Amino acid sequence: MFSGFMVNAWEVASIVAVVAGIVGFFTVMRGSAFAAHAIPNGSFAGAAGAGLVGVSTLVGLGVFSLGGALTIGLLGRRGRHDVATALALVAMLALGALFLSFSVEYAPEVYSLLFGEVLGISPNEIAPTAILGALCIVATAVLYRPLMLSSLLPEVGEARGISSFRMEMLFLAILALATTMTVPVVGTLLIFSLMIGAPAAARSFTDRPLVAMALSVAIALLAVWSAIAASYETNYPVGFFVGTISAGAYALGRAWAWRRRRRGPAADRPASPREPPRASARLYHPHMSDARTASDDDWAERAERRLAAAGRKRGGARRALLELLAGERCALTAVEIEQRLRTHEGRAVSRASIYRILDELEELALVQRVETGQAMVRYERVCEREEHHHHLVCDACGLVMPFSDPGLERAITSLSERVPLTVSEHEIVLHGACRDCAAAA
Repeated sequence: MFSGFMVNAWEVASIVAVVAGIVGFFTVMRGSAFAAHAIPNGSFAGAAGAGLVGVSTLVGLGVFSLGGALTIGLLGRRGRHDVATALALVAMLALGALFLSFSVEYAPEVYSLLFGEVLGISPNEIAPTAILGALCIVATAVLYRPLMLSSLLPEVGEARGISSFRMEMLFLAILALATTMTVPVVGTLLIFSLMIGAPAAARSFTDRPLVAMALSVAIALLAVWSAIAASYETNYPVGFFVGTISAGAYALGRAWAWRRRRRGPAADRPASPREPPRASARLYHPHMSDARTASDDDWAERAERRLAAAGRKRGGARRALLELLAGERCALTAVEIEQRLRTHEGRAVSRASIYRILDELEELALVQRVETGQAMVRYERVCEREEHHHHLVCDACGLVMPFSDPGLERAITSLSERVPLTVSEHEIVLHGACRDCAAAA
């Protein structure tokens, strides 16, 4: 298993898994799973065309992968991204069918392009795969910060001069490069399984980007290594095991996320004998909600009753948004609400519907707008029984963290008694750099 032709399989599969885990992380983050499916599947037309004109298959794959990616980006700029992706895929598949009709010798290679020949890799394929893989990783590392910001907070990115369209085109180019590198080795279906299954599972286990990316690579490596070993012993296709293991990892991740939502992060932390004094500042985790309390459920039910009394129609999207806000401890943007409903709740709600529901809730004093000095408005629920909190804003990555400090509240109350103003509300926003950004600076 670890000698002869198998050594080539272990080496190339490991390279592919690392690239798939890194590029796939942003694929899942940006909601580009359809593009990750369309570009590899449509690129086989380039291999078919390359065979007809007598050039390298790698050239044909590269031309069609990049051409398909740029077409998706250009058409999706003014229209629906999924429609543009579908049209690009259909066009490339049509050309592939045309090219295949001109040649009967190419048919046996279609199977290898779709399902891969990872156990039949020749030594001269290792170096090109490693070079293209290194280019993918370097490009992703160079674009990491702007790509992350445009993926999570596109409005903030635009305000800081980071063009969402430019980032989309660059990311699609990286996706095309990864496709060119991996399709001749592992096939279109295998790379799609690795590029989606492992990162999606990692995102379910953690919300920290770098940790999720590392976990994505680890899951992808585990999937390909286990698949190669199982295929060697059973003679079943490698793709079958990779797809099954990836799906199993994602199912396990969703189960973990469900358990975490039910218990809340406070239930997962052991009690510390050295609790900070009650008067010290308390910092909430920016990406997770505390455990659901009775006030959370009360707020959701109160919101439903007030909306019904106002004559608003019931709907599944509204209920999902209310349950999401009920469990949050800090303000969210409409973009963040859309992403969390999709990734954590498994429900796709259009941004227009989210803004409409938020406007209704704001009119009924169920949510309030929070200005943090960024290029977007945040929304958080209004609950009188909750402790008042303020916000920390990282100017480098846009992260917003809520915090509360009883001593600060007492100081503000004392100050309000000495100023010629009857203070009705207050909000403090502290700007700076979070620990990750400060360490990287």
